[in-house]
Amino acid sequence: MTMTFAGPNQQQCVRVRPCYGWQELGGTDHRVTFAGTPGDLRALAMDLEACAPGQPDLPALMRSVEAWPGHFACMVETARHVLAFVDRIRSYPVVYRRTGDPLVSNSPHNLVSGENLELDDLACQELATTNYVTGARTLYRNVMQLLPGEAILFHKDGSQPVRCKYTNYLTEDLADRTEADLIEEHDAAVSGIFRRIVEDAAGREIWIPLSAGLDSRLVLTKLKAMGYQKLRTFSYGPRGNDDASGAARIARELGVPWTFIAYEARLVRDFFWSAERKEYWRYASCGASVPFMVDEVALRHLLSTKQLADPSQAIIINGQSGDFTSGGHLLGRHLDRLDPNERYPLAMIISGVLKKHYAQRDLSATEREQFTKLILDKIGVDDGTYRGQQLAKLYEFWEAEERQAKYVVNGQRSYDYIGLPWRLPLWDRELFNFWRGVPYRFKLGQSLYKAYLRATNYCGMFKDREFPVENFHGWGRVIFPAARVVGLLGGPEAKNQTYRLAAYFGKYANHYAPYGFAAHLRDFRRLPSPLGRYAETLLAELRS
Repeated sequence: MTMTFAGPNQQQCVRVRPCYGWQELGGTDHRVTFAGTPGDLRALAMDLEACAPGQPDLPALMRSVEAWPGHFACMVETARHVLAFVDRIRSYPVVYRRTGDPLVSNSPHNLVSGENLELDDLACQELATTNYVTGARTLYRNVMQLLPGEAILFHKDGSQPVRCKYTNYLTEDLADRTEADLIEEHDAAVSGIFRRIVEDAAGREIWIPLSAGLDSRLVLTKLKAMGYQKLRTFSYGPRGNDDASGAARIARELGVPWTFIAYEARLVRDFFWSAERKEYWRYASCGASVPFMVDEVALRHLLSTKQLADPSQAIIINGQSGDFTSGGHLLGRHLDRLDPNERYPLAMIISGVLKKHYAQRDLSATEREQFTKLILDKIGVDDGTYRGQQLAKLYEFWEAEERQAKYVVNGQRSYDYIGLPWRLPLWDRELFNFWRGVPYRFKLGQSLYKAYLRATNYCGMFKDREFPVENFHGWGRVIFPAARVVGLLGGPEAKNQTYRLAAYFGKYANHYAPYGFAAHLRDFRRLPSPLGRYAETLLAELRS
């Protein structure tokens, strides 16, 4: 018998075009649509098909998926059910219709059947403040998104769908470990992941977006230490920026080819206002975030100059998000140092999330109250006091599932858009499981991560090696003494406003370039970062 895989109204329940890294596997009794590098999909589909009518045990179905390495998303349709799930960090988004017959896709626009997508006011306000929509909501009233490590099972008989979190960044600490033990475990995890990458790459060219920081340097030096030959690196940004200068030194010392793509204002502006960028944003936002604008212009340069001649025959590997997983976001203006065993009010973490992540514009009292409720709903604990260790874990849980998954990791869409396979080793299974359990004291100041890098010292690139990066370079460094004088005369807020105004000429100048200095001069008090302008642009384009 030939299966039509239709719902009650004879419509196809999974709507995904075979592009941007998505593929399809057909079977006699099932159809599988997937992206990335999943495990045994046919076995999973057969397990689902074998389930008796009624209620399959979704957590049991997902136990094997939790052990899969790599990054993936999948939709399985049988005669009775539709199963959809994403990996531990939602590296490929999946959305579904909130009401009506089961309908699942990788894009809200594929869920539309004649009716218009209706924007949700609160979701739009939140995106304008953070660059993404938190929780399972999207920008659209009738469209929901899967959360990291989540699965959903639809029944074609019309009964309620079942959701299941099969893995979670919030977990218990690794017990009774010394720093030496943890360094050894971390190195075993890194080595296992990179062995898979080398085997899978099979001699293909590996491209690495290289900065002066630790994470991309680890990616490059680990591959180099393993003897992988076909390595290429590139950097980008304003001319003379410290990140690119440090990357050039690293690549030169390692004897690895390096290319710099200067983000001249006109080049960036022309791309940003092009039809291509608008089409890319329509795809990459997935109704949940402003696309993470980092290397799109550089990739187009590599393609146009034929340095990246055939994207399908290469692999790209960036260093996202080693700074976060190793504890780099646990200290700053948003969070003070905590004593792991002292008790603190939950409000401290709520305030930290608001300060760091809801900071693209000033909030009204009503908005602050609404967003506080969203944060509380996400972290899922009662108000009260908690040990410092617990609060740190709650903060990291929130950021992992919101900013990292929906904004930073969603930057992988720029590779999918041009057909360039990618790997994300620092978010792979072994390191995900390792870092979520590392105690707070080892994460402060990224102390364990830095100790690991000094101990392994791949290619001699970490021990006693510094590649300093400032927000301003060249003549722009005059801003430091100038801002200090302004601060002495006008106070801290005047100093802060001076830095905001001068940011147009700093290391992130390319993010200001599409709008020009006049717009920056007009808006720099209202919009503390250029990301706020991106959000306003996306919302305007969606409404037009």
